[in-house]
Amino acid sequence: MANPFYGYFGDVWKHLALAAILEGEQPRRYCDSHAGSAAYPALPSRRRPWDYWHFIDHAPSLPVLAESAYFALLRAELARGVDAARYPGSPLVALSVLGNTTDYRFVDIDPESLATIESAATELGVASERLTLVHGDGMADLTEESPEWDHETLVFVDPFEPFAKVAEGLSSVDLTIHLARGGIKTVYWYPLSPRRRDEREQVKQEFAAGLGGRLSSPCWLGEVPLEEDANLAGRLLGCGIMAANVSTSTLQRCAALGTALAAILPSAPFEMTNGC
Repeated sequence: MANPFYGYFGDVWKHLALAAILEGEQPRRYCDSHAGSAAYPALPSRRRPWDYWHFIDHAPSLPVLAESAYFALLRAELARGVDAARYPGSPLVALSVLGNTTDYRFVDIDPESLATIESAATELGVASERLTLVHGDGMADLTEESPEWDHETLVFVDPFEPFAKVAEGLSSVDLTIHLARGGIKTVYWYPLSPRRRDEREQVKQEFAAGLGGRLSSPCWLGEVPLEEDANLAGRLLGCGIMAANVSTSTLQRCAALGTALAAILPSAPFEMTNGC
């Protein structure tokens, strides 16, 4: 569904890491559980602390950020002109990075969001037969479809409630563990919420219990927690990315990007865990 909070800090780390992972892994199939819109209107000025305007202003000071796929895409989209400038959501990130070499499956409960993805794919020259748009619940769809997928598939799971039970009694964390244990390249975004302070450790514990020692290569967590007084309207104190079945070189790139991102934020560390 379309995200009314697009472009805030959580989206910056999410899309920065996602673009790097897609660039490094080049999956044959890409699936997005909660796709949202392809892109959103770019606002003329900053509306939240350390949003994408902060990133576009400060990223050029660090080569690893300035040379990233995300920075190149964001800069190009913001340069489209006052009326046409847009902020790229995860579907546009994926379509732009992977192009016409990948089969896509985007799921969302909002048909208008799916329509924007179809338009973006056409604009980028992605063949219609490569694009599957599913109007429905992403958790249920991925649960049903995943037995057909393998290590050449990358799934992006992007809910806001990590432990809400949806499809067949599974939470998004449960589904992510199921996908990763099946050998599928899996990327999971999770919020660090001031309303549920114990959730951060619970996410880590669930991944450690479900994935520790069960993958050919360890899963990886990269978090950028914000200071308490950086609370963004009471909604976010940072966010994290979990990646499983992803190459070491890709994870090294993500670690470098996370460290650099933290460097352009006031007192925001980058915290990395190998092996969950």
